[in-house]
Amino acid sequence: MAADEAGDRWMVEHLDEYQGDALRELVEARIDLLRDMLDAENEGWT
Repeated sequence: MAADEAGDRWMVEHLDEYQGDALRELVEARIDLLRDMLDAENEGWT
């Protein structure tokens, strides 16, 4: 999951630039992306 690791690094480097609603939106978008990645990875396992 190289994209996952790159996203984590970017968030750590830029986290201090976000506050309040902007930070919440960033975290929610990251969670959605991770869910989509896991869904794609697990597709076909059920």
